[in-house]
Amino acid sequence: MENNKTENNQAENNQEEANQVEDNQEKEGSRFLIPVEGVLQEVDEKTYREIYQPIWKKRKQMQRDGECLCPKEVLWLCDGVCPGCPYYSPKKTISLESIIMDDPDDPVELQDTITDFSHMPEFLVLENELIDAIHEAIYELKPEDRRLCILMMRCSERKAASIMGITRDAVRYRWESIKKELKAYLKENYL
Repeated sequence: MENNKTENNQAENNQEEANQVEDNQEKEGSRFLIPVEGVLQEVDEKTYREIYQPIWKKRKQMQRDGECLCPKEVLWLCDGVCPGCPYYSPKKTISLESIIMDDPDDPVELQDTITDFSHMPEFLVLENELIDAIHEAIYELKPEDRRLCILMMRCSERKAASIMGITRDAVRYRWESIKKELKAYLKENYL
């Protein structure tokens, strides 16, 4: 009988300890901490949200754009100042207005160094010859391959498969074969 009382007391004590641990965890979970010069400082929830909501918004945008590579374990350190962060990966975009030679008298922009051949008569003649060669190569294809080629230039793979009455895999396989055939024809006859 006394063993049962002892066991019941132990079970009650264990339950009380578990409740205390849960209460402590709830209290710990409701604390709002922000890093200030590398040290965590406790603040109220309103201040915490005012500080972090713009940071969260910016970080999410940067993550979507592929510029923030911050792992989940260190997100709490994020202060929203990305260029100084070791997990920041700037986009590799280049503007035509980027200055590549910074001469005070005459700065050179990237667009100044790019030659545009599209207005030159030689380029136009070569472009027209290539287009004629491609049309001739398409004309040399079998009729069903020519039809598929024309369909693929005008609609999706799925629509072409539906129109021709074959599977998408068959369209994909035949389209790859046609492209190889056209390349070989152009290399052999024109390039």
